[in-house]
Amino acid sequence: SRPLGNRIGAWASLQSQTLDNRQILIDRVAAKEKEFGDNPPRPSHWGGYRLIPSSIEFWQEEVHRLHQRTLYQRTDRDTWSVSALYP
Repeated sequence: SRPLGNRIGAWASLQSQTLDNRQILIDRVAAKEKEFGDNPPRPSHWGGYRLIPSSIEFWQEEVHRLHQRTLYQRTDRDTWSVSALYP
């Protein structure tokens, strides 16, 4: 779970809207802390994605195009195989 201050901030912030006075934000944070205490719920407007990759490739630039490439491939839920790839 996210830290408490981050969860309160998700409720208090009107993200990307114009903030005329920082004290307004500080007051909103204090109000949400009072309202929710130590257990703020997830805001209905907040969401996210869970990605479950089947493979991940890392690419490191090297001279003369001899880049280092490493491929991780999921073989089952908790296991990955690792391979070096030609550039």
